[in-house]
Amino acid sequence: MRFEDGREAEIVFERKSISDLWGTLTSKTNHERFRREIGRARDSDMSLILIIEGTLGDVCRGNPRSKFKGVSMLRLLFTMWVRYNLFPVFCKNRTEMMRFITETFEAYGREHK
Repeated sequence: MRFEDGREAEIVFERKSISDLWGTLTSKTNHERFRREIGRARDSDMSLILIIEGTLGDVCRGNPRSKFKGVSMLRLLFTMWVRYNLFPVFCKNRTEMMRFITETFEAYGREHK
């Protein structure tokens, strides 16, 4: 995001629905692409935040179209947080996601005047 004064926020959100999350992290090709994206963010000194349209409970229940268990997805997400500094945020719906993103950028703007 670019602010009115030309500065860019050092934060990037990667938004995922539950099905997108499974598609990204359980497919070898997609997972490798996503790891490259994580690397590009790190190389650019950007904070990458994975914002998920679903609660932690929703993720734990899993994706009915996949054999990959929800608890395994949670373990993967939290391992990626520790290993790659990819912070997962769980939101119950798009409205909550929008609020989280807005509040984050507004806080960034207040702190970096």
